[in-house]
Amino acid sequence: MSIQTLLLGALALAPAAINAAPTATNAINDCINLRIHGWYLVGECLTGQDATTRIESSVLLHNIVTTKNDILQWGQDSKGIKRCEKCTVDSDLVLTCRCSELTYPAFGTVSSLKLSEHINVYSGFLLQDFKGPPKPPATVSSIKIPADNSYQIRQGGTTCFHPTKPEVCKNSPVQDAGKCSSSHTLISGAGEPLQCYSYYNPAYLNYPDSYFIFEYMAVSAVTPAAWEFLYYDNLECKGEPMRVATGSELNDNCLRFSDKLVYAFTAKPLWNADY
Repeated sequence: MSIQTLLLGALALAPAAINAAPTATNAINDCINLRIHGWYLVGECLTGQDATTRIESSVLLHNIVTTKNDILQWGQDSKGIKRCEKCTVDSDLVLTCRCSELTYPAFGTVSSLKLSEHINVYSGFLLQDFKGPPKPPATVSSIKIPADNSYQIRQGGTTCFHPTKPEVCKNSPVQDAGKCSSSHTLISGAGEPLQCYSYYNPAYLNYPDSYFIFEYMAVSAVTPAAWEFLYYDNLECKGEPMRVATGSELNDNCLRFSDKLVYAFTAKPLWNADY
C-alpha cells in the first residue's frame, strides 16, 4: 500500500472522527442557576442553538467526588461525599464542603474542588468525563429534577439464595411471606440511582455468604414520575427486565412477582442526569 493511499484513507476518516467526538463548552460561561441539590450538581446551560435556549441537567457528584483526610478530591469509592455537609458551588464551579472522614461525627475544616476540571457542557447537558468519555443524551427529558427525589423500598417474600451452593439456604425460612414488610426498609435512598442492585449477605462467623431474593417489592418515591425501576430475574441484570415500574406503581404499591422472583433491580432517574 502506497503512502498516498494511506494519507487519502486518513483524510477520509478524519471528518467522521471529528464528528463523533462531543464538543465541550465551559459551564462557567454557559450555565446559570448552578447549585448543589442533594448529591447532584444542577444547572441550566445553553444548547448552542441560540443565546437563550437552555437545558436543566444534573451530574451526580457522589460517585466521582470523595474525600481523603476530610479534603475533597476526585475519586470513586463507596464513601463519596456522604459524610460532607453544607456543600455549595459558586459561579466559578468550585465545590466547597465540610467533611467528617477523620473527625466523625464532628465536621472538619472547609475544603474545595474545581468541578470544571471534569465537568463541562455538551449540547446543553452538564456531563462529567472523570469516568470516561461523556455521552450526550439523544433526547431531552421534560421532567425537572424534583425538589425531593428520595425514595424508600420495602420487600416481602424474602428468600435465601446461593448461586452455586443451594444447601446454604436449605434451613432458611421465607421472611414476610405473602406481603411487603411493614416494619423493615430494604433501602432508603436520598435520590441516588441504583445500578443492578442485589442484596448480598457476606459471610459472618459460621454463616456462609448468600443473597436475598424477593417475591414482593414496594417503592415509595416522593416524586414517583421522576423514577423508573427495572426488575430482573438474575443477579447480573442480563436481558430484558421482568417488569418496569414508574409513576403510580412507585407510590408505595406492593408489587408481586409470582412467576419469577426479583434477584436484582435498577433505579433510574428520569430527569436529565449523568450518573
